[in-house]
Amino acid sequence: MQIKDLLKAMFQSFFVITTGVTMAMYLTCLLLYPDTVLTPGDIGGIFLVALLCDVSFLVFASRKELGKKQMAVRFCIHIPLVLAIVLGFAWKWDWVNIDKPLEVAVFVLLILGVYAIVLAVGYRQDKKTADRLNDSLKKKYHS
Repeated sequence: MQIKDLLKAMFQSFFVITTGVTMAMYLTCLLLYPDTVLTPGDIGGIFLVALLCDVSFLVFASRKELGKKQMAVRFCIHIPLVLAIVLGFAWKWDWVNIDKPLEVAVFVLLILGVYAIVLAVGYRQDKKTADRLNDSLKKKYHS
């Protein structure tokens, strides 16, 4: 993926990631710790984690178009990288107790859910762009 296109996608995905991380934290607190109160530091942490997850998309940077196999390899690198970033900071900031397997499992599922949402939003945006381009080509060459 060209760096220009990647940076544009990263800018757009930052807001989806931030929303997803916020929703995941809300659900984690609701399910596991309903008495939790988020502090301004936690809100800043959400932004930092979202930014770091967004920067991790640089794994997909390439000077030439990536093939399916190359994309699959980079996804295999990216998913554990995102999990490590989020779980590492969540553990450091006491958002998740690493000694409780159920809590970690719920947190990992929420992270993967946010990851899926970010991918789905990106796919939808790419599809809309492709459809617009195809419509323009049809008008130009079928008129």
